[in-house]
Amino acid sequence: MPYTKITGSSGTITGTGGNSDFTHTTSSNEDLNDLSYSAITNGYWIGNGDGIETHTHAFSQLVGGAIIEFNATNPAEPTFIVLDGTTIDLNAAVAAGDVSFDDGGGIYEITAAGAFAGIEEVDLDISGFITINIPFTTLQIDATVNGPGGTNGTVYAVFVETDPPSAVCFAKGTSIRTPTGQTPIERLSPGDLVETYDHGPQPISWIGSVHFDAIDPIQATALRPIRIAPGALGRGTPSEPLTVSRHHRLLVSSLIAERIFGVKEVLVPACKLLRLPGVEEVTNRSSITYFHLLFPRHEVIWAEGALSESLLLGPQGLKALGSAARAEIKVSAPEIGLDAVRMRGARFLADGGPDVKDLIARHLRHAKPLVAEANQGGAVQLCG
Repeated sequence: MPYTKITGSSGTITGTGGNSDFTHTTSSNEDLNDLSYSAITNGYWIGNGDGIETHTHAFSQLVGGAIIEFNATNPAEPTFIVLDGTTIDLNAAVAAGDVSFDDGGGIYEITAAGAFAGIEEVDLDISGFITINIPFTTLQIDATVNGPGGTNGTVYAVFVETDPPSAVCFAKGTSIRTPTGQTPIERLSPGDLVETYDHGPQPISWIGSVHFDAIDPIQATALRPIRIAPGALGRGTPSEPLTVSRHHRLLVSSLIAERIFGVKEVLVPACKLLRLPGVEEVTNRSSITYFHLLFPRHEVIWAEGALSESLLLGPQGLKALGSAARAEIKVSAPEIGLDAVRMRGARFLADGGPDVKDLIARHLRHAKPLVAEANQGGAVQLCG
């Protein structure tokens, strides 16, 4: 995943308590040089002898996660991580897979209270690392000086993931084909039957939703939905406008796909179809509600008459869901085996690269639809 180092000063982040040192570097700050905290060459300094201090890093859009490199903290200077206003118990977060912790070879530890700190008070040039694996918009570093020795503070640097993860999602209002007819996705519940392309009617194991407010039409590219106009993929496909998340995959079924990938049917992310007429980013919405549909296996289902995928649980999909949704799945669908799940894709996943570009280019060049008109019995007519 791409990470970007945060270098904002007091003009772009805020601090409370202490002297709120935002831009100290080891090359220019005498104290940092004297303490030999040379592992971090440009970062922030918090809690340096000034009592309780908090730094707040606020972002204009959702970020996919972060890496916090830190050193200099000692047992008297426990430091807490706060995400979107909630203090994170690092012990629980590590157990849930939301956070990973590198103790610098036994130099640092997570305290019983869920903060991070040094095991003993020494001058250090060895870093520890906290990797946050869940999305957020606000990160706070909260330093607490509890007793003697809490004078040096903690030096840290923040690297944020610039490409937020995106789970497979349908927008609210999407009609899903069921044995009793078309049903808006928000009216479906676990246990309801949905028609699948490969296995007939199948019960929903879990359905979840997420709502994003104030989507910045310029900056929040990762949250922008993709709208697919009726007939954009082939005659009658979709039958109505279909709105999905950027990385939601749709079925492409053609001889061109077979020539490129060796199989006639592949699943392609919606964002890779943007060159097609009738496929576009939605830039004029200030909010969006997405729904996830999970089955015991990865399925291909009908949404607004187009064949598209259900939620695929793998490392990226699990990360995108977050801890609350994963906890729900463990309770409502224990048969899926969430801790060890590695679902097999229902079709070849053509997620990117030159072959996907070639696929779209050849369909455009030869004016061939990506799928032929869907057969009401469930099959798809192949097109060349």
